[in-house]
Amino acid sequence: FGSSIFNCLIMCTFGRFLGVLCIVWTGALRSELRGPLSRRRNSIQVDGRTQMQNHGDSYYVVSVSIGGQLVDALLDFGSIETAVFSTTCGDWCGQRTLLYDPRISKTRLNGTAKMVHFHGTAEMRTQLFYDSVSVGEWQMSNQSMWEVLETSPFLKNLDFGAILGVARWFLDTPMMEYGQKTEAGFTSLLWGMHVDSYGVCLGAVPGSSGYITFSDDSKVRAPWAFSTVPIFQGVPWWSAKLEDVRIGTKVVACSRDENCAAIFDSGTTLLAMPTRVKNKIAKFLSHVQCYDIETAPALAFTLGGHRMSLPAELFMGEVFGELREDLQPHFSVEGSDCQPLLMSYDEVTFVGDMFVLGMPFFRKYYTMFQQEPQGVHVSVADHHCLPTDTGLDARFATPKLLMRIDASKLRGPHWLRRGAPNVSEPVREHL
Repeated sequence: FGSSIFNCLIMCTFGRFLGVLCIVWTGALRSELRGPLSRRRNSIQVDGRTQMQNHGDSYYVVSVSIGGQLVDALLDFGSIETAVFSTTCGDWCGQRTLLYDPRISKTRLNGTAKMVHFHGTAEMRTQLFYDSVSVGEWQMSNQSMWEVLETSPFLKNLDFGAILGVARWFLDTPMMEYGQKTEAGFTSLLWGMHVDSYGVCLGAVPGSSGYITFSDDSKVRAPWAFSTVPIFQGVPWWSAKLEDVRIGTKVVACSRDENCAAIFDSGTTLLAMPTRVKNKIAKFLSHVQCYDIETAPALAFTLGGHRMSLPAELFMGEVFGELREDLQPHFSVEGSDCQPLLMSYDEVTFVGDMFVLGMPFFRKYYTMFQQEPQGVHVSVADHHCLPTDTGLDARFATPKLLMRIDASKLRGPHWLRRGAPNVSEPVREHL
């Protein structure tokens, strides 16, 4: 009887040992199967981030104090200027409670210059003014801005109160400062803040916040976490060479005999591309069901010499509501709960076909824009919207919930002037 108990103890102990080995082996196997998805990533801490409020996963705004009044500002990657919608504007400037009231400000100073600015298909008649501004931990006095006095109907449903230009500027770009003899030049909030770099990241989980970091120094502190994307010179947009665009293994655009340019724009809700490319991708994805989205092929491309990819979770989802008239030529609501979230714009840049890396790009990649020396630096973001030291083409843990986009809030590349065939046309005119 005693020997039986002893043998039983040995067997139990040996069985537990085998069980532990099995658990360890199974965990190792799962780790191997997951590959880059489960790899430990080291996040890089970013100081001084400013949170951006998410509006239906269609656009983001940052809170700015102008003359002591909080105003929600939309980022504009096609302009360096700041336009502020005021209560002196008509009904087409949006909700009155969201607008800047010049009568309340105790620090406002009037300018005399007048201008017409173009925001996509909309025109804005503006007048120069100066006022105190604070955003995050930054404060400026007598900052030059444009007050919107009148606009066209396409902006009548606004639920933000200002447009903050974050495009590139150049050393010879004339800027307007209070007290100068002539009111000629541009108004730039970033220039007034002495900001020479900023980082942008949008949360990948539907409804989550975005972040902008002014004077971002994360690349200086952790250069190994970023890849530098060479940008085109002499144009106001942050843009780079795009090559070898594939859906899965199928080449759909920008092959060796095609020249393409990609423009970074976190203000455009979706990815945008030529119609023929959009149709190819949509046809390839026509069999995909969103309940099985993990099996869908990724959109892969080479940007400035770096291989990158976006999982289907970031560019497929549901669209509901009524599309604005000005966007109907560029997007269609299919009435499906699972459709490619792609816009079509048949524009040609000075390099070649135009692609726009909209919000889906910034939901995977933490992107830092540097004014001097000018460049774009990219890193895979973690679930806290912080840069990591993960390779750019790595898979990452995307959310299981897909985007549900309100078509009425969709935003296209609003720096395109009236669908002009040449995207280098100006976005303002003197009155």
